[in-house]
Amino acid sequence: MAGGLLKRCVVKALVIVSVIALIALNTSILVLTAKSYDITRQLGTQQAPMYSTDMGWTLIWADEFEGNALDGSSWTAQTGDGTAEGIPGWGNMELETYESSTIAVGNGMLSISAQRAGAGFSSGRITSAGKRGFVPTSDETLRIEARIQLPQGGDGIWPAFWMLPAASSNGSLPYGVWPRSGEIDVMESVNAFSQVFGTVHYGLPQQQLGAALSQSASTGVFAGAMHTYAVNWSQEQISWYMDGRRYASAGSHCKQGGGWQTSSAPGSCSAPFDRPFGLLLNVAVGGLLPGKAPRADTVFPQTMLVDYVRVYSDALWRNPAVHNTTNSSR
Repeated sequence: MAGGLLKRCVVKALVIVSVIALIALNTSILVLTAKSYDITRQLGTQQAPMYSTDMGWTLIWADEFEGNALDGSSWTAQTGDGTAEGIPGWGNMELETYESSTIAVGNGMLSISAQRAGAGFSSGRITSAGKRGFVPTSDETLRIEARIQLPQGGDGIWPAFWMLPAASSNGSLPYGVWPRSGEIDVMESVNAFSQVFGTVHYGLPQQQLGAALSQSASTGVFAGAMHTYAVNWSQEQISWYMDGRRYASAGSHCKQGGGWQTSSAPGSCSAPFDRPFGLLLNVAVGGLLPGKAPRADTVFPQTMLVDYVRVYSDALWRNPAVHNTTNSSR
């Protein structure tokens, strides 16, 4: 597990390589065709080309989880069972109650632990909503990335790294309530963690695009091992990566037939993924995606470790005039 000094050196090295790339490279990112899928369906292993991070990316924000407390300027620990938000079970029939005591920062890591709590379960969920929001400009791609070790797994365990649209000052969402304003799931996995899912949700009725990556000799195990999960996000395309390998892409309806759209802005080629989104990390228990509750022999605690969360932009490489790290949404 990387310590703070090592991680700072890695970040500096990436910035140096990015500057070199501005001079040396003129490379286009490969595009894969989007595919719609039922996320409960078992899909085979998908191979994808290696992706190089040495392509002019500029780090615009990061949390390396140094120190011994959650950074309150970037994150809020959400609590409760969703009832206060008007979505009991957090809208997914989840079984846990979120408590801040299940979240810790230390040794350069964020940890979120799901635990048995009497007859129920407790766990943790953090969000950057209201503090950090991100959206690519019209000619920019953002890379949203985290290095995560999933828990050991078991029936009813559901860790995730995902994004929801930021609400305005009056609490409204840009294109209406979920799913009209969209959702970006950078990484989800459930139960035995034999697959990880990358998904966007949009439309009304709810639709989704994305794919699943299956555990294999090439990917290694997902549970109990550190992997880097990322999306490259432009206003007309989102691609998913695990350890630098792209395994899925989705595009807007202007880019391809059957692509994303929203009835709230039918003429838009980028809606709903053209407004600021906040980041979330959590470990849910039970719910619709796992489709089952923990068994009596499911081991607890189930702890997800996060080494870092980083956001990069390619705007400086593409067009120095559009790169702006003082964007208030960041």
